[in-house]
Amino acid sequence: SSEQKGGHWTMFLRDPLRRALVFAIVVTGSLALSQAQQPPTAAANHAAKAFMKDRANADLGSALAQFALGVSYEKGPQSSSFILIPQDYREAAHWYWMAAEQGDKFGEYNLGKLYEDGHGVPKNLAIAAYWYEKAEQQGHSRAAASRNSLTDVGGVP
Repeated sequence: SSEQKGGHWTMFLRDPLRRALVFAIVVTGSLALSQAQQPPTAAANHAAKAFMKDRANADLGSALAQFALGVSYEKGPQSSSFILIPQDYREAAHWYWMAAEQGDKFGEYNLGKLYEDGHGVPKNLAIAAYWYEKAEQQGHSRAAASRNSLTDVGGVP
């Protein structure tokens, strides 16, 4: 019945990766039709495959792939000119956290920035400072300045 099919699609689309891929397929398909009925470009196919590979590697625990997914979700459509990933700060925070928990300085820094700005997570300057400090300890070049800017405005002791 159509209710069962709708239920299946609802379950299928709950996963943000599946939503992003369906969105990318629809958009690239629409763009292809609007551009003289041409199929998606090789670059679009490559970008979609790279995103899927990052997701698979992230699920296997790769901090680099987890960070890359965080960037893709934080930037949204700006992250690639070939595949349109919807901007989702909560999903970005999730992947940055996964990378940060493994000691990835870029995941730590970007997670701190999301907490500082309140994007995808509740705004919390103390937690932002914590992640900036961890990133600084790992040698992130901008982490100290970001942490110091929090103390300059009186946000964190």
